[in-house]
Amino acid sequence: MMMCMKKNLKTFMFSLLVLFVASCETTETGLQDGYGGYVNTQSPEDQERLNQFTNDGRDIIPSAERITAAANDVGDICYDCSASDVASTRNTSGRSTYPTALKNYPNPSRGCIPLEDVSLSQARAAMQSQNITFATSGTDAQTGLRIQAPSEQSERTLGAAILRVQQLNGGPMAAGRYDSSNPFQFRILNRPYSRQEPDHIKIAHSHRNSVAQYVHEWAHFIANKNGRQIYSQYQNRLGGGSNFCMVSGYADGTSDSSHASRWSEQFAEAFTAFVTEPSLLLNNGSAACRNAYNFFKDELFNDGDRVSECL
Repeated sequence: MMMCMKKNLKTFMFSLLVLFVASCETTETGLQDGYGGYVNTQSPEDQERLNQFTNDGRDIIPSAERITAAANDVGDICYDCSASDVASTRNTSGRSTYPTALKNYPNPSRGCIPLEDVSLSQARAAMQSQNITFATSGTDAQTGLRIQAPSEQSERTLGAAILRVQQLNGGPMAAGRYDSSNPFQFRILNRPYSRQEPDHIKIAHSHRNSVAQYVHEWAHFIANKNGRQIYSQYQNRLGGGSNFCMVSGYADGTSDSSHASRWSEQFAEAFTAFVTEPSLLLNNGSAACRNAYNFFKDELFNDGDRVSECL
């Protein structure tokens, strides 16, 4: 099966290869020398990714968290991959439609509103209506990484994500608005994965132009803040227990395999699917995903019937 791979996944696979080669060494010095020799043969971009993956070579055996993050983040979206290649990654077994997170595939990453239909001023107005903004400079205190200023494309991508949710909701979504005098920040960082924090969302540089990535993290924000009741109603609608809607492999394969984590990730992925590629929920073959579709259409969004515009 052909897959659309770019730098992050390539670096991940190469680094695993060097681990096997270096495993012939029996001393720490030998391992470090082997790692250093390998890294020096790579491009500066790949060197940086390898150093991130292995903590600058200090962790020759990467942590489970780094391995999981790298495996779930295949890098920049490959929009040039042929439709047949992308279609070959789908199935209708009822368990999973895409093998990894929705952010890694062209259709969810494009979303339902063409980017060319969203101007920069419209994007910024949409962000303002939800009290959301991009951080444009500074350093992220938790990671020590420099915050990257968003490109116009990134701003319009987030705008397209917000506008589609607002179309479905018939206006700004109260549960998705940050109740503070200071806007909720999206921070683009050179790191392998994104994450929702209490007062900001970290966006991986490699997914800064993916509608699905912004919707997924915003869904976590909704579930963890003003929309806790929505999250509870969603679980009840699906029947609770382990009646998960496995719309993607990431919904069933997070770094934290706890029951609560699985519910959290599959809610975010199902929410993202409804906003960016709703047919994934309808064609999944799972009763849970059909229930998720009906919940978003009939119960959550005021104008949920507008989902048909993206089917």
